[in-house]
Amino acid sequence: MTSAPLTAVIDTRALVHNVQLLQKRAAGKQLVAIVKADAYGHGVNLVVPALARAGVTHFGTATIPEAVAVQDFLADRSGQSSQSDGGDQRDHTVMCWLYEPNADLSEPVERGIELGVGSPAALESIFNAAHTTGKTARIHLKVDTGLGRNGLNSTQLQQVLEQLTTAHGVQVCGVMSHFACADEPDNDFNTTQIERFNQAVDTVKATLQIDNLMEHIANSPAILSMDPVPGNAVRAGVAMYGLSPFAPVDHSYSEGLQPAMTLVSHVCAAKDVPAGQGASYGLRYTTSAPSKFALVAGGYGDGIPRQASHKAHVAIQGKAFPVVGSIAMDQMIADVGDAQVSPGDPVVIWGNGGPHVDEWAQWADTINYDIVTRLGARVPRVEQEHT
Repeated sequence: MTSAPLTAVIDTRALVHNVQLLQKRAAGKQLVAIVKADAYGHGVNLVVPALARAGVTHFGTATIPEAVAVQDFLADRSGQSSQSDGGDQRDHTVMCWLYEPNADLSEPVERGIELGVGSPAALESIFNAAHTTGKTARIHLKVDTGLGRNGLNSTQLQQVLEQLTTAHGVQVCGVMSHFACADEPDNDFNTTQIERFNQAVDTVKATLQIDNLMEHIANSPAILSMDPVPGNAVRAGVAMYGLSPFAPVDHSYSEGLQPAMTLVSHVCAAKDVPAGQGASYGLRYTTSAPSKFALVAGGYGDGIPRQASHKAHVAIQGKAFPVVGSIAMDQMIADVGDAQVSPGDPVVIWGNGGPHVDEWAQWADTINYDIVTRLGARVPRVEQEHT
């Protein structure tokens, strides 16, 4: 099979390093590895097994299909069935929290996937699934402490707790919430949310007479900046992939993180061009002197942001060259001047040996999360080889 001209190389050693750094920062709290959106674009098929080998036992996704896929990867690794009774002891747990209110939740309940409950309607769907399957549904009550998205407000929480006091076939495993401003460490609203979260946890414990709950509100910026880190569990997202969750990037909090993705392309063609030569659609760039254009595989069809046109750089032979003209669907042009660049030369678009993902985020007027998660399906993810 012919190799793809554009490849995302994933350093799983960097992933493990970042997890260990976050675990140390969280001071022994249970770490939930968030692997939604194809592990933030890094390839869930590579990331989940690598983290499991490193001892990670809890995984989180957004959607049910994502959770099912993660559970299957874990089952393939262990050689065990991917379905488990919610009451059994399991080596790994997988949870998710985003589904339509009237969804048929029979499959995740049957599999023992833990479900976030952010509305009374969601709880009704879980009751139905537990009854249909005869399995115990494992749930985390999701409370809205101020973000304003999915989550139970105080009235809804009381309603849900009243239902749970007499319910059968449902096990409350945890209480969760999400920060609105954790990437702004000095924002007073962080303290407000922690107080609201702790109150909700106390209410759940008192009403349901439960002591042993996972309590998780801390995301990547909270893990890195808060002391103490709230809750007894944390959800590690973008920082696990080696990227700072703070914008603008604050390396005083993110020091030690190692980016796990390097996006590597190749020069598909190289040719000398005269002064006045235009580049790409619209001819918004023209050469001021004779030069050389290198055609680089990769464009917005692969997830490389078109908004970075006329701003971005790529690295060829360890040197930075500007991307000129508009980034097209499948390719872009680098003006390499008089450099001895030839077809087949590797090109680092971002990552080790090239621009940082944060630079691409700045060029595209977005955040680093957006850059890596938008990487398209036709870009193969391969694990970096170490000698």
